[in-house]
Amino acid sequence: QPPFSMNRRLRRARRTTTRAGSETEHSYDSDVGRRRAAALVSRARKRPKDAPTFVASIPLEVAMSQVRTITTRFEGARRIYNACLGEALKRARWMRADMRWARVKAISPDDPARSAAFRELRREYGFTEQDLMSYASGCRVSWLRELVFAQEAQVLGRRAYEAVNRWVIGERGRPRFKSVSRGLHSLEAKDLTGALRIGQTSDGRAGLQWRQGFVLPFRLDEADPCHQWAALHVAAGRLLRCRITRARIHGRWTFRAQLVLDGVPLQRYEPGRQLVGLDIGPSEIAVVSDHGAFKETFCAELADQQGEIRRLQRRLDRQHHAGSSSCYDERGRHRRGGCDWWRARSKRADQTIVGLADAQRRLAEHRESLHGNLANRILGQGMVIKTEKISYQAFQRAFGLSVARRAPGTFMRMLSRKAASAGGKVIDVNTWSTALSQTCVCGARERKPLSQRVHMCCCGVAADRDVLAGFLVRHVDTTNDLHRLDAESAHVEWARRDDIRGWSVSRCSNRRVPPAVPVGHGKPSEPVGHTGISLSPTKTLRRPAGPGAAA
Repeated sequence: QPPFSMNRRLRRARRTTTRAGSETEHSYDSDVGRRRAAALVSRARKRPKDAPTFVASIPLEVAMSQVRTITTRFEGARRIYNACLGEALKRARWMRADMRWARVKAISPDDPARSAAFRELRREYGFTEQDLMSYASGCRVSWLRELVFAQEAQVLGRRAYEAVNRWVIGERGRPRFKSVSRGLHSLEAKDLTGALRIGQTSDGRAGLQWRQGFVLPFRLDEADPCHQWAALHVAAGRLLRCRITRARIHGRWTFRAQLVLDGVPLQRYEPGRQLVGLDIGPSEIAVVSDHGAFKETFCAELADQQGEIRRLQRRLDRQHHAGSSSCYDERGRHRRGGCDWWRARSKRADQTIVGLADAQRRLAEHRESLHGNLANRILGQGMVIKTEKISYQAFQRAFGLSVARRAPGTFMRMLSRKAASAGGKVIDVNTWSTALSQTCVCGARERKPLSQRVHMCCCGVAADRDVLAGFLVRHVDTTNDLHRLDAESAHVEWARRDDIRGWSVSRCSNRRVPPAVPVGHGKPSEPVGHTGISLSPTKTLRRPAGPGAAA
């Protein structure tokens, strides 16, 4: 028998609460709202696994009396997640300590027996998604059964498995346990038969229902086309599952509902039809299309907010020095080991901590907005984008503060997601075989230091280094794995690109990508609001005509 059976204390508590738990589950299963939601889920239509989905985020109106209930449920979910994470880490350690694990790793990755052997080891040690979901369900004992419901616990077990699995296969570092101060920020159900679903308040307003009798009303914006698009999909029976998220703003929790919908998101801008070459650096980005070349500072608007964060950090450091001087040595350095300053810090220090957290939240939200704006402008030039495959972790090691503020890796993930949603793609070009920053239009290659930002060749070509790399990446043959530069086609296009050759090098800087062409949105057939389109599932299962259905 595998050595990862449930903890003895949990099993004893589970036996003592079996009768009460069965009665609770029986009464919950007989709930009329649960049966109605289960009946509305279409089982006739088989949804493909790769079908597109999108998420609609709607703010919730939460009373002060409801905040405590929600916070208590999040705390119970945090404990179950930590229990699942600890169990997953224990099973992963035992599995990797087995001598067969090393022997299977030595097998060639091309051998199909390697994957079969890994799957057998995972099943033997219980390190699978289903095993961790079952373990999470078993953790719902005693008072946790009334706070964390069945599907939410299973999703927590799946999240713990995915976090540890990324560590096992080498994609991420070792996952950490969630502390009380940080906690979880989202809870999700598997489908519409769970505790999280759409319901109605006593006055008929649509909201997020979190088990019977606990409904959080939606704060809908009638002028927001995204809310209208989500309402149309819910009315058409395209709702898959619900999620509740929380964020701390000005020291207080705010809550939002996220509706996972089957379909394509609302199209806000018209995508271009050109081939786009992209060269991204730690602080600047160059974009070259068929009709223009552009180069701008990456997230330049974040400089002022970074200065505010730095001032708050220095203020907090001075308050730490004044409130707990014993934590520092004679040279002003913080001593190793624990620090007791947090037990007796002043109210002003607490206010500084809250202000610092709020400033960092605003910077992250502003950065995400700038990323989305730049991605939309690039997709307005073209949906097929070629760029060099870069290690953004190496960027972070070399340019730590700049990369931490601008997050180029996060931007590229957003650009890839938006391009795929629009029907395009982002193609990564191998830098080892091309070395575009060292290559000229004529095909000559010469190493240049990073400080040299102007490319000058003996053939007479003089251009900005980033713009030239963005131009050349468009002529890389990606039909095979070699990724070779087609110097002949690049030379032919360079001869007719007066818009690039006619520039002086100084003009290449701070020329912004033009805005994308917006798509007009009309009003839907029914108004959205408390008395209009209801965000409750209906039996209508028609698919909307597409992004233009909102017009």
